[in-house]
Amino acid sequence: MDALTVEEKRFSSQKPHRCTDILCIPVFLGTLAFLGYLLHYASVNGDMARVYHGIDFQNNLCGVSPEVKDKPYLFWCAKPGSKMTEEALVEAGITNNLGVAIFGVSSLLDLAHPICTSACPSNRSTFNSCYQREIVTDGSKDITGSFTRTIKYEYDFVEDHPTTNVADRYCMPHTMGLLQQLTATLSIGTEGVMFHLAQVLQHWHLVAAASVLAVLLGYTYMFLVKTLARPLIYISFAASSLACLIFGGWMLLGVFRQDAEETFAARFQTEDLLRDLNGTSVDEFFPSTGHKTADTAISITLLVIGLLIAIAACCLKRSIDIVVSTLAATLECLQDMPIMLAQPLIGVVLRMVYLAVAFIGLVWMVSIGDVARVDVHEYVPAGFARTFTYDNEQLAYIGIYTLIALWLLEFGAALEQFSFIYSTQMWFFAPYGSTAGMRKKQVNQFWMLRGSFLGLTYHLGTLAFGSALLAILRGLYLVLSFVYKQAKDNSEDNNAVVNCAAGCCLCCIACWEKVIRYMNKMVYVIVSIRSESFCASAEEMVQIVATEFAALGMLEGATKLFQLGGLISITGSGGYLSWLVLTKVSAFNSLDSPHFVPQPEYVTAAAAIASFIIAGVFMDVFDTVSDTILFCWAVDKKTRKESGLPPNEDLPGALRDLFGGALRSKSGDQQPLVE
Repeated sequence: MDALTVEEKRFSSQKPHRCTDILCIPVFLGTLAFLGYLLHYASVNGDMARVYHGIDFQNNLCGVSPEVKDKPYLFWCAKPGSKMTEEALVEAGITNNLGVAIFGVSSLLDLAHPICTSACPSNRSTFNSCYQREIVTDGSKDITGSFTRTIKYEYDFVEDHPTTNVADRYCMPHTMGLLQQLTATLSIGTEGVMFHLAQVLQHWHLVAAASVLAVLLGYTYMFLVKTLARPLIYISFAASSLACLIFGGWMLLGVFRQDAEETFAARFQTEDLLRDLNGTSVDEFFPSTGHKTADTAISITLLVIGLLIAIAACCLKRSIDIVVSTLAATLECLQDMPIMLAQPLIGVVLRMVYLAVAFIGLVWMVSIGDVARVDVHEYVPAGFARTFTYDNEQLAYIGIYTLIALWLLEFGAALEQFSFIYSTQMWFFAPYGSTAGMRKKQVNQFWMLRGSFLGLTYHLGTLAFGSALLAILRGLYLVLSFVYKQAKDNSEDNNAVVNCAAGCCLCCIACWEKVIRYMNKMVYVIVSIRSESFCASAEEMVQIVATEFAALGMLEGATKLFQLGGLISITGSGGYLSWLVLTKVSAFNSLDSPHFVPQPEYVTAAAAIASFIIAGVFMDVFDTVSDTILFCWAVDKKTRKESGLPPNEDLPGALRDLFGGALRSKSGDQQPLVE
């Protein structure tokens, strides 16, 4: 009798959980403590109003600076027209109790000299004191040549023009002509970033509606994959092969025809006659580089690639069947555990909340600097642009905060990924049973919660270590991107060697980030099964990838194809429908509406970005579950082969049909899972 029990045969691949990468835990907790110190420092030394409040032409922050504490709105005066008569004042509804000269409005805005006001004018019955000119007077020089320069700013009372309160900060002109003058200067440049952000925040409900639509489309798309998997894979092979063969054959035919024409022309010396008979030259019908040798090499290469793709499609039929079966098993897993379909929604909400909190924290950190004075003529329209000055300590704090924020973002993604991986591998090794007359896996809908618990306890150090690798690479990429851009902008001679080297470094870092991101996912699969450390799991992961390289590579390609289709369709739908609403619904395109959006393209972009993030979460879930199932199969096969155990009787249905034939599970063999 076999010495191994039924439970050992069934679950020999799974091991009890234990603490992994313990040394990383105090580092992670210490980093969280330092993050708390940074936020406390920002709360004491920063003020977020310095970042998003309007700023008048004298560098007073509207509603913040003592001089304009009671004036929170930024207003651009119209350049004055002629002096208003008593009849014009009465007609406009202006009460001139001061007895001063009041000028009417012209058709031009003074974009360089905005002022702070206590309320946005809604009609022309009010007036404001607006900047007109500056007068510079130099005093007499003393014996050393020193003198005093006096600058006098002259103001006049100017009739107000109707405005709309946008984002509770800016008074946007109600008249289309004046509005176009302002918005035309906000299309590009950093001076309009805060204005665009304020528009998005004011119309957040549109972004939320696009997000809900993206969630519904995400669920629909995931169920379509099961039907489209096999046809799309073979269509991709066929299209790639035919494209290479047709293009390569077309180019090679051009080479042969060119040789024939050259031979004919050389023998009969009638090249012009031949071209007249044909009606055109060879180059107009056939693609060519202009060099016969290069054309021949390219065409032969394409023909060889096309043939290799066709041969691969035939020889890799088993790998294709494994991929299709894995995708079918993925849908079976999601059907057996519907809570995994709700998790993307929860994940999206949590990720959005974290990004919002992290962004607020970043704004808080940025506000620790002093707002520096800027030349009012350098930024038009004035009122948006500002610069901050920092000392070295403050710059270091901002950099450290950014790196920690990236780390926590990656850690949250890793924890969510681990919970999916844990649930999927538990489902994979679960025994089959009979439910309502149907053969189904015996699952626990709370495995995801247990996976999160295990990730935060036993495997906290491993997840922290894996996410730290990605955060460091992403931080390096951001720093090098900034340095590269600055060097390129400031380089007078635009050194090609330096630009090429910097570009190669960025490419290498981006490549390594993708490699480590994929490696982390596979490492977490082994950690969830074996409960090994990060490095030990990585070593076993490399061995398995080398053994099942074809199937894993093809699955990765197939899922990337489905991910691309999902990202394009969901993002495009969310962005397009948002654009239609903003441009066709009068509540958003009418100047008389309190919800008027001056530049709908930025709110549309925000809706598209939100849809893209949500689509990415859904596609990541599908990618994670499918990769986990295939990797569990590879781990289980490797373990059983090394231990001399029989094949797994409880493979998921599609994989069972592919490998197991008529294996049947006995109800008496069902045992509790190793959790």
